[in-house]
Amino acid sequence: MTDQTAASRARGQMPSAQGLVEVYLGQLEGAESTVRQRRWALRDLLAFVAEQGEPAHLTGRMLLDPELLTAWVTRAANDPDAPASQAGLRARAGAARALDGFARAQNLLGPDVHAPAPLTLAAPPGPAKTDRSAARHLLTVAAGAAPWPVHPGVWARFAAHAHLAAVTGSGEGALAALTVHDLTATGSLPGVELDDRARLTVARWVGVRTALVADLQGSDPGALWLRVHPSTNPRTGKIAPAGLAITARGLRMAFTHMVAAAAAVDDRVATVRPRDLRALGREPV
Repeated sequence: MTDQTAASRARGQMPSAQGLVEVYLGQLEGAESTVRQRRWALRDLLAFVAEQGEPAHLTGRMLLDPELLTAWVTRAANDPDAPASQAGLRARAGAARALDGFARAQNLLGPDVHAPAPLTLAAPPGPAKTDRSAARHLLTVAAGAAPWPVHPGVWARFAAHAHLAAVTGSGEGALAALTVHDLTATGSLPGVELDDRARLTVARWVGVRTALVADLQGSDPGALWLRVHPSTNPRTGKIAPAGLAITARGLRMAFTHMVAAAAAVDDRVATVRPRDLRALGREPV
């Protein structure tokens, strides 16, 4: 048991949702692929909770509510821009059950919770069709120069996003949760092998990000993905300044816009969706 878990029990308090996930991931052992899968799945869950506007004091018990978990998996399955694969849905369900089992074994869900509640998650749909050939071509295009009139920094962020999605097979929720500190000294991710082109695209974005942070007033926000220039919300009129962290939804929107810009030059990439890139990450090596 970790010190954080022991402290929560000693105080008679349930850990927060974020705290429960951190404690679980901190003690997680096993095959590297399983650990990596659990990590991105639970980060995706926390990103989903944040997008839903759940309160900051959300407890671990509230996080494991079957209705919330079902909504999370269902949303991933029915995402109009990037529906999750069957493997991705199974990974989410497995991570939720593993977290639930850990919390119960450590008595972190409260004194009145003993028997495991059934986590009846949404049945996965049939596998979505993917176009891996078009996805590979998009990676080639993304590694090149930005098409007019795309800002070079925005294109650099898109290229890094696309390559990491293709290498890891992760969705925008997990990718948006990455911080710059998650990168290794070589610009990769722990346990992830990047080819030369992917490494160069990530390094190019990190260089843009470094210059961007240097011009900010205040501390580095830490998130890997940042706004390159200010933008105005078309609905509210509010201005989002450069340097703000980008959400999973923001990554998806940026991806759609960049594919459209690339397609204006090369229509072979016009139909590429994030799921096509993620499919490359699931190919046998």
